[in-house]
Amino acid sequence: MTTSSRPVAMNVTRQNGMVVVSVVGRSAIPRVVRFVVDVDGRSTTRNLARSTVGPDSKTLSVVRFADLPPWQVTLDVDEQGSDHYTLHASDKALE
Repeated sequence: MTTSSRPVAMNVTRQNGMVVVSVVGRSAIPRVVRFVVDVDGRSTTRNLARSTVGPDSKTLSVVRFADLPPWQVTLDVDEQGSDHYTLHASDKALE
């Protein structure tokens, strides 16, 4: 499941009993982005990062955790001088 057509997107997949959350970035105009990945459920984690995204797609962060429902992933993104948005994924959305 991939969410968002914005410069920063979140791809969530299930692999071998694990959930893999990949944060990817791509932008026609280079820009600095800051983001926070929050995982809530039986496993909890928070990943804060900053990166520059440009025309070449790149993986900005990868978070893995056991696929033990219920869980929810939230990605908060701030694009420098532009926009703020939040993306969500959950165990129910991948069923």
